[in-house]
Amino acid sequence: METVISNDDRVAIAEVDYIIHHMNERYLSKIPQKIQDYITILKKRNVKIYVDPRIPLEKQGLKEFTLYFLMILNLKYWCDDQRRKDILLMMENNQRKYEDKINNIFDNAESIQGDSEEARPLNRPRQVIVTGTPTFPEKAEREPVAAPEPTR
Repeated sequence: METVISNDDRVAIAEVDYIIHHMNERYLSKIPQKIQDYITILKKRNVKIYVDPRIPLEKQGLKEFTLYFLMILNLKYWCDDQRRKDILLMMENNQRKYEDKINNIFDNAESIQGDSEEARPLNRPRQVIVTGTPTFPEKAEREPVAAPEPTR
C-alpha cells in the first residue's frame, strides 16, 4: 500500500527543512542522515518560506504538521534525557486533563438530556497526543473507505 502525502504536508516538510537548515549546525548534525534525506525528498519544491528568528514559531502561521514534526525532532534528537522525561510527563498530564475535561462534558450532557446521541457534542477539539518516545513509521496504512451507495 502506498503512502499518500498531501500538498499541505509537503509544504510543512519544506518549512521544517528551512527551519533546521537555519539552526545551529549542532542541531542539524544530531538528526540522522536518513531523516534529513526523507525531508529533502518529500519537501515541496518552489515554495517561498521565511521564518523570522525573532518571533516564536507558533506565532508565524506555520502548518500544524510543521510544529508536530519539530516537536518530534526535539524529543527524539535534541533533548537530553531529563528534559525528555519532563516533556513526556507534561504531555501525559495534559492528556489526563484533556480526557477529564471531555469526560466532564459528556457527563454533563448526559445528565441534562439523558443518554441520547444528540446530547453528545459534535465539535470536539482536535488533539494529537504523543506518548512514549515518538518514532517515524516505516509506512502509514489507511483503512479503505467504501464509496456511498448512489441514491435514486
